[in-house]
Amino acid sequence: SKFPAVRRDLSLIFDEKVVYNDIRDLVETCAGSILSSMNIFDIYQGEECGLGKKSIALSLTFQAASRTLVDEEINQVIDNIVKALHTTFNATMRA
Repeated sequence: SKFPAVRRDLSLIFDEKVVYNDIRDLVETCAGSILSSMNIFDIYQGEECGLGKKSIALSLTFQAASRTLVDEEINQVIDNIVKALHTTFNATMRA
């Protein structure tokens, strides 16, 4: 695409039994066609996360084929993703 990509990183704490494929499917549904890639760049389990929990850090790249995305639009998509992950998996943002 001739339009610029926007990258955002999220770090969330999940129950250790939550699997990446389920997270990916939900994020893809929330983001729709503007999500061009999603990758895990860190998984951490330790006392900072809590017993039975893990932290997963995601790198999300957004890009539209026909226009430049604006920050407000990306921020709304990120908010929707975080809310859906919380509702579905009881995920919380890692501080």
